[in-house]
Amino acid sequence: MTHRTNHLGFHARAAGGLLILAVLGLTALALGPWGPVSAQQPSGPMLEISAETEIEDSPRQYDLVQLLVEFRPGASNQSHQVNGRALFTVLRGELTRIEENGEMTVFKTGETFREAEGDHFDVEKNNGPIPAHLLATFLLEPGAPPLVIEPDSTPPSIGPEVLAMARTTVGTIPAQFTLTHGIFRTEPGGVVPPHTHDGWQMVTLLEGQNVVLLDGEVQTGATFVDKPGVVHEGSNPGPGRVRVIFARLNPLGAPPARPVTSATAQMPAIQPPSTGDGGLAGR
Repeated sequence: MTHRTNHLGFHARAAGGLLILAVLGLTALALGPWGPVSAQQPSGPMLEISAETEIEDSPRQYDLVQLLVEFRPGASNQSHQVNGRALFTVLRGELTRIEENGEMTVFKTGETFREAEGDHFDVEKNNGPIPAHLLATFLLEPGAPPLVIEPDSTPPSIGPEVLAMARTTVGTIPAQFTLTHGIFRTEPGGVVPPHTHDGWQMVTLLEGQNVVLLDGEVQTGATFVDKPGVVHEGSNPGPGRVRVIFARLNPLGAPPARPVTSATAQMPAIQPPSTGDGGLAGR
């Protein structure tokens, strides 16, 4: 197994208040405002897990950064603070957060926590028997690193590994908004009907091959960004399922998505995805 250290201070593996909305292992529900899908219609996107938090701040631009990180048993990160705001959800296994005063909190599969600039330094460690997966979404000043490492702290002997990562700078966000992140999937033959978002959304492909029609242009990369009000749709012609992680910034009170009654163009044939710099780490 080949490893490298990236600019975020994690290892990238070359192997290709809070509201919990859904939990892995439960029956998935149809995502968004489109309602239930009948047996005669292609299946829509299915939400596996999602978490949301409300934020109030002055209107500003942010860098939206998302990581999917694996902690092998015994792995931990270096003592740190976040360099802005962050939302974390444990997707698999469990993680123990150890604060600088020694207080420990265990977060299990499906549980979420958040951190903000100025919080105590802390460490996340996997004391469990299986690898733990953590979905981390950061809101940062443009160009800022996600973490501030505690001075004179010792790097861990086993660090976490980044499985996927993406970053984009978004337009000015209103003073009150929600940050939502999670995973959804589309089964073979499934479609994501035409829709828009009131805010910004960043999506990164984890598994499968999908095609997205975004404002009339084909998007086949590992990461794409939906701007507010831009019509987009997707499909999964198969043969395998598609799984993605997403992060969304919406004005407070806005729905997750707004359906569009007619598409501007037909979906093109599927093309192999290209990860680029913002997709699967080291692939």
